Amino acid sequence: MPASYHEEALKAQAVAARTRVLNQMDNGGCTTHPGTDVCVDSSCCQGYATMTQCREKWGEETELYRLRILGAVRETMDEHLTYEGQIITVMYHAMSGGRTEDAAAVFSSSVPYLTSVESHGEESARGFFTENTFSYEEMARLINQSYPDMEATATTLRRDFTIVSYTDTGRVGQVSIGEKKMDATKLRKALGLRSTWFSITSDGEGVTFQQRGYGHGVGMSQVGANSMASQGAGYGEILTHYYPGVDMGELE
Repeated sequence: MPASYHEEALKAQAVAARTRVLNQMDNGGCTTHPGTDVCVDSSCCQGYATMTQCREKWGEETELYRLRILGAVRETMDEHLTYEGQIITVMYHAMSGGRTEDAAAVFSSSVPYLTSVESHGEESARGFFTENTFSYEEMARLINQSYPDMEATATTLRRDFTIVSYTDTGRVGQVSIGEKKMDATKLRKALGLRSTWFSITSDGEGVTFQQRGYGHGVGMSQVGANSMASQGAGYGEILTHYYPGVDMGELE
């Protein structure tokens, strides 16, 4: 989450990040790094920036942003999220596109506090709508690189690449590549798309993806949290909006 975001959004992020770590500590830690509670790979656990990286990014505002982040952490000290007395599994993403996604549509299992909710005020954010264009040859190479069993070819993609299903929120569920079907979540990973909330246009050269939002869409939208905070919501209200039914707990 950008350090320039509203302080209540930063507090919500601090509680979410702390909850993620506590949950993993209770459940065996990082699955890809044995003996580790949480790793710093954002595609696995949680992203992390060293102070050297922060200085390179923030420049003259480094101290201001550092103090804002530390303030959010200290003012929420020990606070974390629980559901029916258990520390929750936290998901969050950059920008939902206007509505978050149900966990079952992305991770194939339903979670009572990771359901779809409205996320207002995102439309003006930079990157709300984006486009990416791929040639058929490039698409085939990238898809086969991640999922060789798809056996994609430029010819097949040119002849038959279509959207075949949508999730309840309007995101793409599956696409067809010839006679095979591919989950949109896998396609997003293979092509590096920002979101599965997309439409497509194609011609003889390739395919253009018109995308909405950024991330898997499950849990708290960081842009949405900032919008809620800017409208006067406190961090507790933000968290209970994006994680319905949860309670705020404190470490003993």
